[in-house]
Amino acid sequence: MKRYIQSMRSASWAAALFACLLGCGTDGAMMAGDSNSCMGSTDPHQFATNGEAIFRTGRDKDGVVVQDLAKSEMNMMVHSCEMCHGADGGGMMHTPSIRFRDLADPNQHAVPYTDDLVKRFLDEELKSDGTPARTGVAWKMSDRDKTDLIAFMKTL
Repeated sequence: MKRYIQSMRSASWAAALFACLLGCGTDGAMMAGDSNSCMGSTDPHQFATNGEAIFRTGRDKDGVVVQDLAKSEMNMMVHSCEMCHGADGGGMMHTPSIRFRDLADPNQHAVPYTDDLVKRFLDEELKSDGTPARTGVAWKMSDRDKTDLIAFMKTL
């Protein structure tokens, strides 16, 4: 029960709850075999870049899930950046903006994010100042995937 309460306090609990209510399976796809996820298509091939595919689907262009489901607390489905931060990365409900221009803004972060600090966040779930982020979602991305994702975030 304690873990459930802690996960409900995490920033992504609402997205996970919506996914459950809408009938998403553990891979983020609709259980009835529909090719659309609760937040849009799960087909990473429809996007112009690998970074956009990761941002929108939680999968790279090869279809590989970039969420580490074994290490994630919120692992009942595949998460994408868009699922919790919105289509434009500007944040939703209790989640902050992940637009790179906002992450790198010293008026919004005492330690502004750099490419390397975003990569560290993805690898170690540490905020730019080194404190734990505690999002409940862990990632397993190649260096290329991280670079591509950051390049896409810079377009938002």
